[in-house]
Amino acid sequence: PPNFRNVGTCQDGVQTCKVSMRGTKSVGVWGDCVGGISPKQDACDNADNNCNGCVDDKLCCAPPIDCSFDIGDAQPFADKTIDGTQIYDTGHKFNDADTATWEWSLTQGPCDIIINKVNSYMKGAKTQGELGSLADSDRKILLSGVGLSQLKLRFRLSGQYTLHLKVTRENGEVHECEWIIRVVAKGLRIELCWDTTGDVDVDLHMGKNNTTLSWSTLYDSTSACFYNNCKATSSNHPDWGYPNTENYDKEGNLKDMKNPRLDMDNISTEGEPENINVDNPNNNDTFRVGVKYFSGSKLTHPVINVYCGGTLKATYGVEPQVSGFTKSPYFWKVVEVKWVGDYASDACELTPQWNDSTGYVVNTSVPAYTSW
Repeated sequence: PPNFRNVGTCQDGVQTCKVSMRGTKSVGVWGDCVGGISPKQDACDNADNNCNGCVDDKLCCAPPIDCSFDIGDAQPFADKTIDGTQIYDTGHKFNDADTATWEWSLTQGPCDIIINKVNSYMKGAKTQGELGSLADSDRKILLSGVGLSQLKLRFRLSGQYTLHLKVTRENGEVHECEWIIRVVAKGLRIELCWDTTGDVDVDLHMGKNNTTLSWSTLYDSTSACFYNNCKATSSNHPDWGYPNTENYDKEGNLKDMKNPRLDMDNISTEGEPENINVDNPNNNDTFRVGVKYFSGSKLTHPVINVYCGGTLKATYGVEPQVSGFTKSPYFWKVVEVKWVGDYASDACELTPQWNDSTGYVVNTSVPAYTSW
């Protein structure tokens, strides 16, 4: 609500302008506000939950849990560790962090909702491997256990995620907190997801204007960035004039990385997205984004998220879904992105390909890069 914005624990969500067809005309319709934190009843937790400007409404002076704790931002592919002992019983009122039950839950991000997976790993101090079970009803991943005060996250996608902590003491007393975690990467980040992963291979392509000559020429440095030439192991990487940057690969290793690059290419893995990044674009650099139906036979609904400086600027393919995307080599011309400012900026100008009569522009074959 407007009067509560950025007061106490309240944080903005995102309301999306969705494009719908009404006959032969396209109209914009506002969707629901998602991903924010709204006012709640105040609790004794050192935070202003009802967002009235007064912490705890003077209910107590020694809260057992500190919901004002700043968990900070995260970065794709880098480990993000949260120490719950800095949040619960920091004043050693109970000294029961090891015997209390800790329950951590994380909502799905923007791409996850489409492919119905949570693209993050949740690891606990007393557990090993990838944990948690996806609950379709509330779209979250859950990790819980006695003494599970340490949480390690490794996100694979950008965006906003809601993290909820519930601590239950042995006597049944419950204390809870909630935060928004922003997964932020500098520069331009394009993420592709689709609803038939595992059955249909869809590929992400991105080119740079005045440099790229084709969407998918093999073994040509002037080609667009795509699965064949833009992985970390590719020997024929396109040269767009950007120096390498230090960043994390998808295994969580800090390395010298090329720009542009494709971190994830999905052929037949269920629930896996794709992404292309440029960490260090220059002011006025302009890029084009396309999606190719590579193989399979099912109708698929690809969705593109555009992040500039870690901020989600637009989502394409949701309302209405791309239609007729049913076989190879169908190609969807998605959006042209003009970068504004330095590499740390979160500003960019987006010009999507859209026809008011037919919707998104999907070609039955791969078009020329210049035919925009």
